[in-house]
Amino acid sequence: MSTSSTWFTSDLHLGHANIIRYCDRPFADVAAMNAGLIERWNDVVGPTDTVWVLGDVAMGHIADSLPLVGRLHGTKHLVTGNHDRCFDADRNPGGKAAGWEQHYLDAGFATVVHGTVRLTLELADDRELAVRACHFPYSGDSGDEDRYVDRRPVDDGGWLLHGHVHERWRWHRRMINVGVDAWDYSPVPAATMADIVTQFERTTPSLTVDLDGAAMPDLAAFYEQIDQRVLRGSSWGRNLDAFNDVLHGGFGTPDGGLTIVWHDAAASRRSLGAVFASLVEIIHDHGPGADRHGHPTGSNVRLELR
Repeated sequence: MSTSSTWFTSDLHLGHANIIRYCDRPFADVAAMNAGLIERWNDVVGPTDTVWVLGDVAMGHIADSLPLVGRLHGTKHLVTGNHDRCFDADRNPGGKAAGWEQHYLDAGFATVVHGTVRLTLELADDRELAVRACHFPYSGDSGDEDRYVDRRPVDDGGWLLHGHVHERWRWHRRMINVGVDAWDYSPVPAATMADIVTQFERTTPSLTVDLDGAAMPDLAAFYEQIDQRVLRGSSWGRNLDAFNDVLHGGFGTPDGGLTIVWHDAAASRRSLGAVFASLVEIIHDHGPGADRHGHPTGSNVRLELR
C-alpha cells in the first residue's frame, strides 16, 4: 500500500525568460526551463502526493505558462505571491485579481489561499510542530529592500515556510525558503523541513544573555549592558558597526554562539526609537542558517524578544 507525501515549493516563474538571467538558472531558454522544472517536479512528486506552492507559479505569456500547472503531479495548493495574477483578490473582492482565481483552479490547483496558512510538520521524535506558510518571509527580499511589508506575517518566534527571496538562503533563523532556486529546482519534502527544525534545536547555544529593556533609556545604556553581560569588559567601539563585528566573534563572545533574551523589549522600542529595529536586525543577521547550497551561515546568535 503506497503512502502519500507532502512537498513544498515556490517561485517557479514558469514562462518567465528573464528569471534565467536574474537567478542564474541552468537553462538555455524559457522552453528548457519549463520542461526542466516539470521534469524535476514529477521525478519526486507522486500522483497522490500533496504540494504547497508558496507563490509566483507562472509569468510570461500567462495563457501559455499557467496551463503547465496541469502537467505537475499531485494535489496542488497555491498560497499566492506577488507575481500571481490572483494576488490581492482577498483585499479587493470585486477587482481584476479576484476574477483570476478561477483560472488558477482551472489550471490544476485544488485551492487558492491568500496571506498565511497554518500547517503541521511531523518531527522525527513523533512531535507535531505548528508552522506558518506564506509567500513572504518575516524579513528579507530578493533585492536590497523589503517589499510588501504590509503583507508579511509578524515574527512571533515561530517557524515560517516561505518563498520570495529566490537564492538568498535555504533557511535563516526560523525561516525556511522553499523556492526552487535554493533547492535544485525541485519541490522539497516535508521531512526535510522537519530535519532543519531538528538541526536548529540540536545546535542551541549553551550561553544565554539577558538584557533589561526597562533599564535602557538610551543607546549608551544598551551598549553598557552588552559590555557587561556579553563581553565582560572587553574593548570595542560601541557603535552599530562595532556591535555587528562583535557578533561575528573574536571579541570575547562565545565560540558556540549565544541566545540574547531581551526582556521588556517594548520599553526599549519606545526609548530607542528607530535604532531598536536596527539592533534587532543586526542580531537576526547573525542567526543560524544555510545558503542555497546547504552550507552553514551565521554565527548562531539567537534573539528572543519578551
